[in-house]
Amino acid sequence: MKILPIKILILIVFPSLLFAQSIETSPYSAFGLGDSKYLGPAESVSMGGLNSVFWDNVHVNPTNPASYSFLSLTTYSLGTQGRYTQLETSTDSESNSYVGLNHLLIGIPMGKWGAAMGFMPTSSTGYSLNSTDTQHDSELELFDENGEMIYDGIYDNIYSFNGFGGVNRAFLGLSYSPFKGFSMGVNANYQFGNISRSVRMFTPAVLADLDGDVNTPDDVLFEGSQYGTKEEEKLRIKDWQFDMGLLYTGKLNEKLQYTLGATYGLGNESELEYTKYLYTFKFVSNGVEQPIDTLHYVSGTSKLDDISVPSRGSAGISIGNYSKWMIGANYEFKDPIDLTFGTEGYKVSFKQSKKYSVGGYFTPKYNSLMSYWERITYRAGFKYEEMGVSINGTDIVDYSVNFGFGLPVGNGASNISIGGAFGTRGTTDNDLIKENYFNFVVAFSLSDKWFKKVKYY
Repeated sequence: MKILPIKILILIVFPSLLFAQSIETSPYSAFGLGDSKYLGPAESVSMGGLNSVFWDNVHVNPTNPASYSFLSLTTYSLGTQGRYTQLETSTDSESNSYVGLNHLLIGIPMGKWGAAMGFMPTSSTGYSLNSTDTQHDSELELFDENGEMIYDGIYDNIYSFNGFGGVNRAFLGLSYSPFKGFSMGVNANYQFGNISRSVRMFTPAVLADLDGDVNTPDDVLFEGSQYGTKEEEKLRIKDWQFDMGLLYTGKLNEKLQYTLGATYGLGNESELEYTKYLYTFKFVSNGVEQPIDTLHYVSGTSKLDDISVPSRGSAGISIGNYSKWMIGANYEFKDPIDLTFGTEGYKVSFKQSKKYSVGGYFTPKYNSLMSYWERITYRAGFKYEEMGVSINGTDIVDYSVNFGFGLPVGNGASNISIGGAFGTRGTTDNDLIKENYFNFVVAFSLSDKWFKKVKYY
């Protein structure tokens, strides 16, 4: 396979994918730094997320940098992802979708060493939510001359929450295998991105229909004339982050292999540029906001404890006849990030997130000369995730059934991986939102051997 056309293809396709990223449309992206975007290699995601133990010689796995030493061919990988979501509340429903970049990777074998570099979206934020806070003020109660109540003193404060943006990751990784079957590695990640969030509160004119009543005191008409308030926050995130990984693979007997894997990511405080702007406003024609008065403004660069990148880690095990089948299990955790701006209308608490994955693959006959279908790798798995956030006293969980296919191209070193997941996140209890979703990822892995000598006869 010629590499030059592949390079040209990547240079053409990658910029269009990068700048065509769709905005995330999940209400759960309002919490922390947004919704996680890169969940692992397409091959691993198809098996539920066996990120810490997934390796082979023609796929790059940046979630465990120790895997680079197992590469035997230089590999380019370009992936896209998409999501279709059906949102449900106790009274209503709607749907949305997006398609965007999943990753751009290159892995390079170097004997006992291995290296990789790449780019992928880390998280994204995109939501528009409304909530109502009902208030009762007994001093506003109104009675007619007969003692009959004409206004009960109850009114609503309406909150609107909006956010968009995301965080991206560029990385350089290196691994080393001191002896056969064992490898250790590290990734240096540079994370960068922008997130904008806003909270708007206003009180509708609940007493407008009483304005013509001569018995209505003027001082109870404030709801119809007071200004709304809005707070906007813009974050620009820039920080370095390091991941470490270990892998060991050995034989139980002549037919069975096993792999043990583990990763750990160091937490650190993120440097960010931020702007906060609090002001009053009123609505003019067509519902447009007109700012009235600035109440508070702050801008600068700082390291904030509540924006620290959390520590995280994983561990897993797999067993199988790797040229034909494999089954495995994986566990991941991430410490909480306490970033609550934009969620003031909800009771939110954070805790450690946990994800459990089981899955595997089956290849009928990887070297079959007679049947292409026997050379296809069939993958499946299951994921259960405690997202690490509690809203209105309810813990949010995410679970999915995953599947996928590995389609060999040409001589089999290059391939196309297609994966999907049917899942559910959240619940309609306690005024929350339930997401029924379908995720898909398509990855093109193009492999060849560098520095090979070309002979002419």
